[in-house]
Amino acid sequence: MGKRYKKRNCFRVDTSSIKIVTCNNNDIKINSYVLTYQNYSIVIDPNNYEEIIETLKDTKLEYIFLTHEHFDHILCVDKLREYYGAKLIAQKLTSKNIQSSSKNLSKFSEIIFDFMKKTPKYKINEISVNSADIEYDDIFKLEWYGYTFFFKHTPGHTEGSSCIYVGNYLFTGDSLFKNINTSFFGNKKLKNDYLNITIPFFYSLDKNLLVLPGHYESFLLEEKLK
Repeated sequence: MGKRYKKRNCFRVDTSSIKIVTCNNNDIKINSYVLTYQNYSIVIDPNNYEEIIETLKDTKLEYIFLTHEHFDHILCVDKLREYYGAKLIAQKLTSKNIQSSSKNLSKFSEIIFDFMKKTPKYKINEISVNSADIEYDDIFKLEWYGYTFFFKHTPGHTEGSSCIYVGNYLFTGDSLFKNINTSFFGNKKLKNDYLNITIPFFYSLDKNLLVLPGHYESFLLEEKLK
Protein backbone atom coordinates (compact mmCIF):
# COMPACT_ATOMS: atom_id res chain seq x y z
CA MET A 1 0.00 0.00 0.00
CA GLY A 2 1.25 3.47 -0.82
CA LYS A 3 2.37 6.09 1.63
CA ARG A 4 -0.40 8.50 2.62
CA TYR A 5 0.05 12.08 3.74
CA LYS A 6 -1.74 15.41 3.69
CA LYS A 7 -0.75 18.46 1.69
CA ARG A 8 -2.96 21.54 1.68
CA ASN A 9 -6.45 20.24 1.01
CA CYS A 10 -5.21 17.18 -0.83
CA PHE A 11 -4.76 13.62 0.39
CA ARG A 12 -2.03 11.79 -1.47
CA VAL A 13 -1.40 8.13 -2.11
CA ASP A 14 2.02 7.53 -3.62
CA THR A 15 3.28 4.40 -5.33
CA SER A 16 6.43 3.98 -7.41
CA SER A 17 4.93 5.50 -10.54
CA ILE A 18 1.30 6.59 -10.09
CA LYS A 19 0.07 9.36 -7.82
CA ILE A 20 -3.47 9.83 -6.53
CA VAL A 21 -4.42 13.18 -5.05
CA THR A 22 -7.73 13.83 -3.31
CA CYS A 23 -9.07 17.37 -3.70
CA ASN A 24 -11.96 18.36 -1.44
CA ASN A 25 -11.84 22.13 -1.08
CA ASN A 26 -15.54 22.56 -1.88
CA ASP A 27 -18.85 23.21 -0.17
CA ILE A 28 -19.94 19.60 0.34
CA LYS A 29 -16.45 18.17 0.87
CA ILE A 30 -16.84 15.87 -2.08
CA ASN A 31 -13.63 14.02 -2.89
CA SER A 32 -12.41 14.61 -6.43
CA TYR A 33 -9.47 12.42 -7.37
CA VAL A 34 -6.59 13.32 -9.67
CA LEU A 35 -4.51 10.37 -10.85
CA THR A 36 -1.18 11.14 -12.48
CA TYR A 37 1.28 8.94 -14.30
CA GLN A 38 4.34 10.77 -15.65
CA ASN A 39 2.78 13.70 -17.57
CA TYR A 40 -0.69 12.22 -18.01
CA SER A 41 -3.72 12.48 -15.76
CA ILE A 42 -7.21 11.22 -15.00
CA VAL A 43 -9.84 13.00 -12.89
CA ILE A 44 -12.62 11.21 -11.03
CA ASP A 45 -15.78 13.14 -10.04
CA PRO A 46 -14.57 16.72 -10.70
CA ASN A 47 -16.05 19.44 -8.46
CA ASN A 48 -13.75 22.43 -7.81
CA TYR A 49 -12.29 23.54 -11.14
CA GLU A 50 -9.61 25.82 -9.70
CA GLU A 51 -8.30 23.22 -7.26
CA ILE A 52 -8.25 20.51 -9.89
CA ILE A 53 -6.47 22.72 -12.42
CA GLU A 54 -3.83 23.54 -9.81
CA THR A 55 -3.36 19.86 -9.05
CA LEU A 56 -3.13 18.90 -12.71
CA LYS A 57 -0.42 21.52 -13.26
CA ASP A 58 1.45 20.73 -16.48
CA THR A 59 0.01 17.26 -17.03
CA LYS A 60 -2.30 16.32 -19.88
CA LEU A 61 -5.77 15.35 -18.70
CA GLU A 62 -6.84 12.41 -20.85
CA TYR A 63 -9.91 10.99 -19.11
CA ILE A 64 -12.66 11.96 -16.68
CA PHE A 65 -14.44 9.15 -14.81
CA LEU A 66 -17.79 9.51 -13.04
CA THR A 67 -19.05 7.34 -10.18
CA HIS A 68 -22.59 8.73 -10.48
CA GLU A 69 -24.65 11.63 -11.77
CA HIS A 70 -25.18 13.99 -8.82
CA PHE A 71 -24.22 17.62 -9.35
CA ASP A 72 -21.52 17.77 -6.68
CA HIS A 73 -19.59 15.08 -8.57
CA ILE A 74 -19.88 16.63 -12.04
CA LEU A 75 -19.66 20.41 -11.54
CA CYS A 76 -16.69 21.10 -13.79
CA VAL A 77 -16.85 18.14 -16.17
CA ASP A 78 -17.55 20.16 -19.31
CA LYS A 79 -15.05 22.91 -18.42
CA LEU A 80 -12.31 20.29 -18.13
CA ARG A 81 -13.41 18.60 -21.35
CA GLU A 82 -13.36 21.90 -23.20
CA TYR A 83 -9.96 22.95 -21.86
CA TYR A 84 -8.13 19.63 -22.15
CA GLY A 85 -10.11 17.69 -24.73
CA ALA A 86 -10.44 14.87 -22.20
CA LYS A 87 -12.82 11.97 -22.81
CA LEU A 88 -15.62 11.32 -20.33
CA ILE A 89 -16.34 7.73 -19.27
CA ALA A 90 -19.60 6.95 -17.45
CA GLN A 91 -22.17 4.23 -16.96
CA LYS A 92 -24.93 4.73 -19.54
CA LEU A 93 -27.60 5.78 -17.01
CA THR A 94 -25.21 8.28 -15.45
CA SER A 95 -24.40 9.56 -18.94
CA LYS A 96 -28.12 10.10 -19.51
CA ASN A 97 -28.88 11.62 -16.12
CA ILE A 98 -26.07 14.19 -16.07
CA GLN A 99 -27.93 15.93 -18.89
CA SER A 100 -30.95 16.63 -16.65
CA SER A 101 -30.85 19.19 -13.83
CA SER A 102 -33.58 17.28 -12.00
CA LYS A 103 -31.80 13.93 -12.33
CA ASN A 104 -28.41 15.35 -11.35
CA LEU A 105 -30.17 17.26 -8.52
CA SER A 106 -28.67 20.66 -9.35
CA LYS A 107 -32.25 21.90 -9.72
CA PHE A 108 -32.71 21.20 -6.01
CA SER A 109 -29.31 22.34 -4.75
CA GLU A 110 -30.72 25.09 -2.51
CA ILE A 111 -33.07 22.62 -0.82
CA ILE A 112 -30.20 20.16 -0.36
CA PHE A 113 -27.91 22.78 1.19
CA ASP A 114 -30.70 23.93 3.51
CA PHE A 115 -31.31 20.34 4.61
CA MET A 116 -27.59 19.89 5.28
CA LYS A 117 -27.50 23.24 7.12
CA LYS A 118 -24.70 24.44 4.85
CA THR A 119 -24.21 27.80 3.19
CA PRO A 120 -22.39 27.43 -0.14
CA LYS A 121 -19.71 29.95 -1.05
CA TYR A 122 -21.18 30.20 -4.53
CA LYS A 123 -24.67 29.68 -5.86
CA ILE A 124 -25.05 26.36 -7.65
CA ASN A 125 -26.89 26.97 -10.89
CA GLU A 126 -28.88 24.31 -12.67
CA ILE A 127 -26.45 22.41 -14.85
CA SER A 128 -26.68 20.04 -17.77
CA VAL A 129 -23.55 18.10 -18.70
CA ASN A 130 -22.99 16.66 -22.16
CA SER A 131 -23.27 12.88 -22.44
CA ALA A 132 -20.21 10.70 -21.99
CA ASP A 133 -17.81 9.96 -24.83
CA ILE A 134 -17.59 6.36 -23.66
CA GLU A 135 -20.60 4.64 -22.08
CA TYR A 136 -20.89 1.16 -20.61
CA ASP A 137 -23.71 -0.96 -19.24
CA ASP A 138 -22.46 -3.34 -16.52
CA ILE A 139 -18.68 -3.61 -16.80
CA PHE A 140 -15.92 -1.83 -18.69
CA LYS A 141 -12.13 -2.09 -18.78
CA LEU A 142 -9.62 0.61 -19.71
CA GLU A 143 -5.90 0.09 -20.24
CA TRP A 144 -3.89 3.18 -19.34
CA TYR A 145 -0.06 3.17 -19.48
CA GLY A 146 0.21 -0.29 -17.99
CA TYR A 147 -2.62 0.16 -15.48
CA THR A 148 -5.95 -1.60 -15.90
CA PHE A 149 -9.04 0.24 -14.67
CA PHE A 150 -12.14 -1.86 -14.04
CA PHE A 151 -15.56 -0.18 -14.02
CA LYS A 152 -18.56 -1.94 -12.44
CA HIS A 153 -22.18 -0.79 -12.35
CA THR A 154 -23.17 -0.71 -8.65
CA PRO A 155 -26.76 0.59 -8.47
CA GLY A 156 -28.17 1.78 -5.17
CA HIS A 157 -27.28 5.35 -4.35
CA THR A 158 -28.41 6.17 -7.88
CA GLU A 159 -29.48 4.02 -10.80
CA GLY A 160 -26.24 4.80 -12.62
CA SER A 161 -23.81 4.48 -9.71
CA SER A 162 -20.56 2.67 -10.44
CA CYS A 163 -17.30 1.76 -8.75
CA ILE A 164 -13.85 1.88 -10.31
CA TYR A 165 -10.86 -0.09 -9.17
CA VAL A 166 -7.23 -0.17 -10.20
CA GLY A 167 -4.40 -1.96 -8.43
CA ASN A 168 -5.04 -1.74 -4.69
CA TYR A 169 -7.53 1.12 -4.90
CA LEU A 170 -11.32 1.15 -5.09
CA PHE A 171 -13.19 4.36 -5.93
CA THR A 172 -16.74 4.00 -4.64
CA GLY A 173 -18.32 7.43 -5.07
CA ASP A 174 -21.30 7.53 -2.71
CA SER A 175 -21.87 3.77 -2.85
CA LEU A 176 -19.75 2.91 0.19
CA PHE A 177 -18.58 4.83 3.26
CA LYS A 178 -16.87 3.56 6.38
CA ASN A 179 -19.09 4.94 9.15
CA ILE A 180 -22.43 5.65 7.49
CA ASN A 181 -24.67 3.83 5.05
CA THR A 182 -25.33 5.04 1.54
CA SER A 183 -28.60 6.83 0.82
CA PHE A 184 -31.25 5.51 -1.55
CA PHE A 185 -33.48 8.60 -1.34
CA GLY A 186 -36.42 6.43 -0.31
CA ASN A 187 -36.28 4.38 -3.52
CA LYS A 188 -37.08 0.74 -2.65
CA LYS A 189 -35.97 -0.59 -6.03
CA LEU A 190 -32.56 1.04 -5.67
CA LYS A 191 -32.22 -0.34 -2.15
CA ASN A 192 -33.03 -3.83 -3.42
CA ASP A 193 -30.55 -3.44 -6.28
CA TYR A 194 -27.91 -2.36 -3.78
CA LEU A 195 -28.53 -5.38 -1.54
CA ASN A 196 -28.74 -7.88 -4.39
CA ILE A 197 -26.11 -6.54 -6.80
CA THR A 198 -23.77 -4.05 -5.17
CA ILE A 199 -23.18 -5.60 -1.74
CA PRO A 200 -22.30 -9.04 -3.22
CA PHE A 201 -19.88 -7.25 -5.57
CA PHE A 202 -18.09 -5.64 -2.61
CA TYR A 203 -17.80 -9.02 -0.88
CA SER A 204 -16.27 -10.52 -4.03
CA LEU A 205 -13.32 -8.11 -3.92
CA ASP A 206 -9.98 -8.29 -2.14
CA LYS A 207 -10.68 -7.06 1.40
CA ASN A 208 -7.30 -5.29 1.47
CA LEU A 209 -8.34 -2.75 -1.16
CA LEU A 210 -8.06 0.86 -0.04
CA VAL A 211 -11.48 2.45 -0.51
CA LEU A 212 -11.43 6.04 -1.76
CA PRO A 213 -15.03 7.24 -1.29
CA GLY A 214 -16.90 10.24 -2.64
CA HIS A 215 -16.95 11.89 0.79
CA TYR A 216 -15.10 11.43 4.09
CA GLU A 217 -11.88 9.53 4.75
CA SER A 218 -10.40 6.52 3.01
CA PHE A 219 -10.47 3.08 4.65
CA LEU A 220 -9.68 -0.56 4.01
CA LEU A 221 -12.55 -2.54 2.53
CA GLU A 222 -12.28 -5.12 5.31
CA GLU A 223 -13.02 -2.40 7.89
CA LYS A 224 -16.49 -1.97 6.40
CA LEU A 225 -17.28 -5.59 5.59
CA LYS A 226 -16.03 -7.25 8.79
